[in-house]
Amino acid sequence: PPLARDVHDRLAPLELKLQQRGVQRALLDMNSRPELGACSDVLWMLRRLMPHGAARPIMGERKLGERSIQESWDLALGTHQRALIELGYEGVSIEQVLEQRLRRDAYGPRATTAGVLAAVEDATLYLGGRRLADELGARALEVLAAERTVDGAPEVLRRVRGLLAYYRTAEPVLPPWV
Repeated sequence: PPLARDVHDRLAPLELKLQQRGVQRALLDMNSRPELGACSDVLWMLRRLMPHGAARPIMGERKLGERSIQESWDLALGTHQRALIELGYEGVSIEQVLEQRLRRDAYGPRATTAGVLAAVEDATLYLGGRRLADELGARALEVLAAERTVDGAPEVLRRVRGLLAYYRTAEPVLPPWV
């Protein structure tokens, strides 16, 4: 499928045999090879979309407003090839599949404010642009207005504080939904 081919092409700079079964270690040093930043983006999205163990970070993390300069990954894409092919039935790129899943989580019947805010964080971390994050942020307000309990309040507060801290440092103005 085009999505699987696209993923393999985008991870080509790692110079690994991605179709080989078993676990392979990928070392990414974005200081010495800046082109590996794009591979890092793909790996973080795969970690979010694929089964546990397909793409597992050993060193490095991704948080709002932070990016690792070095990362180490255990990759088992050959072992999880079926899951990658199945992603191809959901969309033509991993960005499209991730966007669809985030929307599905935010607009689903069991959506909670904390869950929608988690989707806002993921949209910001993995997809970059503000369009989807703003749409999901507005959805978080709708869900918050409809919630009848305060069970998730601590989680909502923690997520809002994190997003607020990020937007204050990264953007010239706060999004309207904050």
